[in-house]
Amino acid sequence: MEKKRNPFDSKVVHYLRPNQPFQCGRPGDPCEMGPTTSGRCSSPDGRCNPVPGEGKTRQRFFRAATLLTLGIVLVVLSGNDFTSLDPGTHSSFHSHLDCASCHDQIDLISVDFLRRGILSQGEPHASMKCLDCHVMGEHGAKPHSIAPEYLSLLTEGLSDSGRPIENVACARCHEEHRPQESTRSIHDTRCQSCHQQQFPSFDDGHPEFSSTYGQPKRAIQFDHGDHARKHFSEYPDLAPESCDDCHILAPDRHRMMVQPFAISCAPCHADSISGHGPTGKNRGIEFLSLPSLDSETLSQTGRDIGAWPRVGSDFPRGWSLRWIREGMSEDTDLEILSGVELYDLENQPDEVLAATQKLALQFKNQLRKALDSDLEIFIRSLVSPAEEMDVDRVQISRLSGKLPRSLLEQARTSWFPPPEEESVISSESSTEDDSMRDENDDDDEDLLVDDDDDDLLTDDDDDLLLDESHPADLATTDRDESSITRSGGTISAIDPDKWANAGGWYFDAPSIRYRPVEHADRFIQEWATMEAKIGGKDPDSKSIFQQVFGPLAAGNCATCHIGVQLDEPKVLWSPSSMRPPSYPQATHFSHGPHVLSGSSATCLSCHEIASDPQLSNDWKSISRNTCTECHGQQIQSGCTTCHEYHVGPRSRLLNSARIEQLNLPRKK
Repeated sequence: MEKKRNPFDSKVVHYLRPNQPFQCGRPGDPCEMGPTTSGRCSSPDGRCNPVPGEGKTRQRFFRAATLLTLGIVLVVLSGNDFTSLDPGTHSSFHSHLDCASCHDQIDLISVDFLRRGILSQGEPHASMKCLDCHVMGEHGAKPHSIAPEYLSLLTEGLSDSGRPIENVACARCHEEHRPQESTRSIHDTRCQSCHQQQFPSFDDGHPEFSSTYGQPKRAIQFDHGDHARKHFSEYPDLAPESCDDCHILAPDRHRMMVQPFAISCAPCHADSISGHGPTGKNRGIEFLSLPSLDSETLSQTGRDIGAWPRVGSDFPRGWSLRWIREGMSEDTDLEILSGVELYDLENQPDEVLAATQKLALQFKNQLRKALDSDLEIFIRSLVSPAEEMDVDRVQISRLSGKLPRSLLEQARTSWFPPPEEESVISSESSTEDDSMRDENDDDDEDLLVDDDDDDLLTDDDDDLLLDESHPADLATTDRDESSITRSGGTISAIDPDKWANAGGWYFDAPSIRYRPVEHADRFIQEWATMEAKIGGKDPDSKSIFQQVFGPLAAGNCATCHIGVQLDEPKVLWSPSSMRPPSYPQATHFSHGPHVLSGSSATCLSCHEIASDPQLSNDWKSISRNTCTECHGQQIQSGCTTCHEYHVGPRSRLLNSARIEQLNLPRKK
């Protein structure tokens, strides 16, 4: 009977001996030659990763056990004084902490101590205690402090996606008790221990930048080349002398900011916003408008709607239509009236006449409700029901533009006067003569001194100069303002659009209007932002958006602000709002060390203007060669010079005192 051979028999695998320090690490298919005594693979292609043999493992174990025994003996002989085990001083950031702040309280001869210190099992560096002070978000201990599923998307095709993503110990990169080195200093080898695409340095092997690097998406439409070639030469007195006339370094010393509108743009463009310049629109935004209806035909068919003026606008749109729709949401009347000329209802079917009557009565009812309620309720009736967010009081204030109640009252009195005035107003409307308006344009009649009752400057209760909180207050007051459009028994010759040249609310015969004259008007911004986000979810959003932000809207906002688009969930007004988000952001660039270095470098040293009009940006992208002219030679170029490891949200807890610790005496 043949004797069963031992696994270490040379006839099985000739190099497996208990006294061999290393063995082949290929499971199931070991190399024939095996590794060398120094632990290198003897195969020419180096296809295996040698591992310590049984003898080597035993040797390490007995050596560690011996050293541990000697250490315990020394500790016992020295009593309870552990100063001999002091690993070194703390970093300046952690100088106020003791050992227990970062390390678990475990017995030196416990199993946990052996597992952590000798067998390198478990969590040896207590990273969770780091996260007690350093708030790194939900996935702070994961690689790059981001969600594993997001990291898998970023590394798809670059690493083994099937391998589970484990936590990374903080001490793997940050080493404490080394005062000569900063805990924030990380050597490139730390990064290359995980990243498979390795290269010697930034100037030797680093991948090229993306084709759009240095070309962030813009919120403001501005062509530097066109301004420099054309506009600055036409208006040299208004042209900037250098880049820092419009751009400044941000307080964080990293990013460049655009100077406020009043400094960088207003010298040339203020008039176009206020409506005074050649491209300005001096007609205010139509907020509420009275539709022109054929009341005679309605009356003749037995559908009385009461007094309805002859003057009016086209079919309701924007806010007016949403306002009416708010009380007709369950009906199809508005669909029936779509495309119908309401000012001529002759020969229209009964369903159109009935829907028109309902529209007219709803308009009157909504106006009555607005005057009987308050401003907040009125504005909320104009907010889209599709708006899912809760509109707070601050937003309501901005959406209202501080519309005075007296203007609504003036509109009702003008549109639907009391019965005793109907004949007078009707007569005025039917005999109005355009030639009278032209004659009165040359009159020197001063409205401010018309009579004692209507003196706008001597009415102590309604002094225009008392409230400077909003430009709307310059256009209207809380008094009866019918004298603006009607004086005595004649129609005033003053053009309401010209009268409201200081901005705010005003009334012309068929509508209530708002005129912006300042940059960043809160009324325009709030409505444009809200309607842009709602978009197609509301039938009236597009119309309202066009009224406040369209190419023909007052204020000319759309000329420059290309970051505000309908149906875009993210509305971006300012240049800084287009910057990449702070999370996740693995690459950073700081302008501070570059523009404040005192060197001869200027903005044009890195930024090159593009002459191709087909490009989406007027600056060329920045290439790696632009950076390697300095970095990688005489200037630091490590991984962390430009890259962040922790790309997730992070912060540090504030050591805040509790109120009861103040121990303040109670007042008697």
